[in-house]
Amino acid sequence: MLRSRIRFSWMLAVVLAVVSISQAQQVTTGAQPFGSVGGGPFDSINLGNLNVHLDVPVLNKPGRGMPFTYDLSYDSSVFYATQVNGTLTWQPVYNWGWRAQTEIASGYISYSIFSQECYTEVCLPHQGCIEEPSGTTVIFSNFIYHDQFGVPHPFAGSVTTLTGTCGSGITNNLTPLSTDGSGYTIQYGNPITITSRSGKVSTPPVNVGTGTATVTDANGNQITVNSSGQFFDTLSSSTAALTVSGTAPNPTTFTYPGPSGNASYSMNYGTYNVKTNFACSGIAEYAANGVYLVKSIGLPDGTQYSFSYETNGSYVTGRLASVILPTGGSISYSYTGGSHGIECADGSTSGLNRTLSPGGQWTYTRTQVSGTHWQTKVTTPPDSVNAGSVGDDTVIDFQEDSATNPITNNFYETNRKVYQGSSSGGTLLTTTTTCYNGQSLNTPSNCLTTNVSSPFSEVTVFDYLPQWGDLTRETDTKYNPYGLVTNVNEYDYGSGVVGALLRQTITSYNTSLGNGIVDRPASVTVKDGNSNTIAYTSYSYDQSGVTGTSGTPQHVSITGSRGNLTTVASMANSTTTLYRTYTYYDTGMLEAASGLGTTDPPPSGGTSTYSYSGTSCGNAFPTSISEPLNLSRSMTWYCSGGLLDVLTDENGKTTTNSYDAMWRTSEVDYADGGKTKTTYNLPRILPISPRVNWLIARVSGSRLRTTWTGLGV
Repeated sequence: MLRSRIRFSWMLAVVLAVVSISQAQQVTTGAQPFGSVGGGPFDSINLGNLNVHLDVPVLNKPGRGMPFTYDLSYDSSVFYATQVNGTLTWQPVYNWGWRAQTEIASGYISYSIFSQECYTEVCLPHQGCIEEPSGTTVIFSNFIYHDQFGVPHPFAGSVTTLTGTCGSGITNNLTPLSTDGSGYTIQYGNPITITSRSGKVSTPPVNVGTGTATVTDANGNQITVNSSGQFFDTLSSSTAALTVSGTAPNPTTFTYPGPSGNASYSMNYGTYNVKTNFACSGIAEYAANGVYLVKSIGLPDGTQYSFSYETNGSYVTGRLASVILPTGGSISYSYTGGSHGIECADGSTSGLNRTLSPGGQWTYTRTQVSGTHWQTKVTTPPDSVNAGSVGDDTVIDFQEDSATNPITNNFYETNRKVYQGSSSGGTLLTTTTTCYNGQSLNTPSNCLTTNVSSPFSEVTVFDYLPQWGDLTRETDTKYNPYGLVTNVNEYDYGSGVVGALLRQTITSYNTSLGNGIVDRPASVTVKDGNSNTIAYTSYSYDQSGVTGTSGTPQHVSITGSRGNLTTVASMANSTTTLYRTYTYYDTGMLEAASGLGTTDPPPSGGTSTYSYSGTSCGNAFPTSISEPLNLSRSMTWYCSGGLLDVLTDENGKTTTNSYDAMWRTSEVDYADGGKTKTTYNLPRILPISPRVNWLIARVSGSRLRTTWTGLGV
């Protein structure tokens, strides 16, 4: 006799990244949409959760349709609480806050898994009955796309697969559009793909930050990553733009072709014993010996970034304590408030002291006012000119996102007060109140305590001089479901109330394009306060075919929409419209651009045509441009860096560019014999600057002009 039963069980994640992402809420990293950011220029501070974000640029180069961007980025919120063997325990995030190898180019996708097993009871004569597995139901949920800058973009819904006695087939209840207003869409399949609102399609790794990946733009230009850690940009499919190799404890190297042979960055590791000391009730501390943490990043010019970590006796906690920059300046961090500087509820930072040398100390104090209402006070360094002076305070109120989202916790600014001096005894200069989704617009002060739920269809900002009830203006911005701006209404200052409407800007988008392209404007209309149209521009796309190319590397054919702008029609006055038209190659690169004309298309006499013959770096950069009036210019390129080599202008004069191993401009030689030389990061020569950038400009003949620029951080 056979009897079927269903038994439920949690399926353990196969990869550590799934565990770390799916079972606990984590601090939002990167630059979240509609977030509030401080710090800079090297680091940025999320003022809502005090996460520190760093970017170390490795290789950033222009490309055909898509630039190649590879930055080593880091986020300081490295701990979250999750169940480990039945005990709530602090655990480190994947890769200790650093973006992993492939995700830097393509991002990666994570999800959680829940399994339901079906059993069939088998009864045999004289042997009794046993239950045997006979099918499964697997539910995939909590899908998140982590973009290449470390920002998580969640998707609602789930996908269910059925086998055996549980059923058969796949039920896809996954909502394609991300819930944060970023405009990303997801398509579940093999592989899972992510499409941006510009039509760029990514097939990133799943549940890990390493592995193969492909990114394809709307014209078929591709950036690919293979299993050997080689990255190919749009300029070449035979020579890797970047090769990543090595794992801890050995250095990880990032090697790329430079102007004179290969150059490389190296990420070097130290071995640390890690133990937290957060003392949160009900959460066990994390402890591990022999942990590899990033100790330094060496640059091709011999300089480096150096990192140190917060100490806990003979251990480190794993939280960043300082970074010394290649310029010689440094930034140090100490954690304050809460439970040894952490919020036990979500692992976010409760307070932060950030000290720049040279530069002084900024303090960030974070307080939970009530429920989802939080407040951050930022204090700048005192004015060193005036003895006994205090720093200036900025007090910012936030609402935590109340949308159903168990993975990330976004904080959105609702009010900001800027003071000269302290918030307790100084002078209030300005007040800015922000309201979301049209709530509390008649009483903006209520926005401080009104729940905020993403995504946003409307964001309204009220500016007061200096406070509520004084001079008041309003800016109201509306968004479509893809997070694109559709309307902006700007109002003048009024005494105690919002003043008159000054300007309306209305943007409509082309809805007829396919292939996931949703961000192309169809028209932009500007009206005055009396609704009179004062400017109007319309945009048309893909009106004509494209001219094919041959031998183009990293390029695939495209069927359907490309989203190439072909006609721009601008209102000159009430009776005249000016037109400009464009044609393209199948790479999306310009073939010809007409001058302005009052007919569509404009007369051909004002057309510039672009040629990609010769060393165009895979049809990426024009080698000559034929302009109106029989004028022309020509260019040669460094393909490895995607940068200009020699420019010959309309008068036949040449300008030649040279670059160092990091593709920074080192010399520019002009046709008249003049030149400009730049040398970076020379040794310290003055107390005010740890390192110096020298700029030496030859004006003419033997005359020299020398300028140096000191860089503290």
